[in-house]
Amino acid sequence: MNTGRKKISRSFQNWLLVLVMVAFVATTVFLWLIQTRLAQENTVRLLELNIADVRQDIQDASDENLLALTAEIAGKLNNAQAITADFLFELCDQYDVTEINCINPDGLIYVSTYPDFLNYDMRSGEQSAEFMVLLDGETEYVQRYQPVSYDASISRKYAGVVLENGGFVQVGYGFERFQRDIREFVIGVTRNRHVGEGGCILIADESWNIVSDRNGNEGRNLDVTGIWIDTQTMSQGEVFSSEVYGESCYCMYKQQEGYTIVAVMPQSEAALSRNVAVGVTTAMQIVIFSALFIMIFVLVKKLVVDNILKINGSLA
Repeated sequence: MNTGRKKISRSFQNWLLVLVMVAFVATTVFLWLIQTRLAQENTVRLLELNIADVRQDIQDASDENLLALTAEIAGKLNNAQAITADFLFELCDQYDVTEINCINPDGLIYVSTYPDFLNYDMRSGEQSAEFMVLLDGETEYVQRYQPVSYDASISRKYAGVVLENGGFVQVGYGFERFQRDIREFVIGVTRNRHVGEGGCILIADESWNIVSDRNGNEGRNLDVTGIWIDTQTMSQGEVFSSEVYGESCYCMYKQQEGYTIVAVMPQSEAALSRNVAVGVTTAMQIVIFSALFIMIFVLVKKLVVDNILKINGSLA
């Protein structure tokens, strides 16, 4: 009996099946790695984008309010017969601001509600030197909340407006006054904001007390959400994992105007796009590799195996 036909066909079929399966597994693993990397990059971009939007909204709101107050104070100073410390204190009480400084065209503070600041050269510190643009043609300038150059233990948010008689006036908020100015805006900024479908934005103050949370935890410490941030070891803008309200999430934080903005996105949602892409592509691969397996086996069987068997039969 001629058993060559059965042995050759089955051997070729087995080896072809092995090669096709190896190719299928290799492409699936490669696809999984690529889609995982893309999902991670998309998550980072989404977290960064949402934080950037909130930071910009907070900064715009605080800048607009402080600049408006500074412009009104500058108008009062322009109409004043004499600018004295007592007059500045009256303006501080009237407009509920923390500090007012008047700077002459040489960049020196000549009147201030803080006596220690008198004769301070605004060019001598990195933070204060930013306001020198008001002596170089700019008419107004606003600065983010940060420590002052004269004393790093004091943090202020300043705005400056040019005065008609030369120089400019600088108006500053302390943290408590700054918080009152934008707290209402900050509380509402995240209520209707989503990160993806199930993510959210949380905002905490300098004491890590929540001031804005879609789940209504305002006034409680950030620990209640499960998020723990160590600013000494965890850099701003880096993604870290945390259990937020009992769900594994990717998180990112950045600070703005004395507030800490935390973007949260569930890991299950971050992986959803990867899983869908891999699932669809894998299904297509099964169809393609199955078709290739059948086509190659049939062609090789007819063109090679059958002819070999014919030759063997003739030789026999």
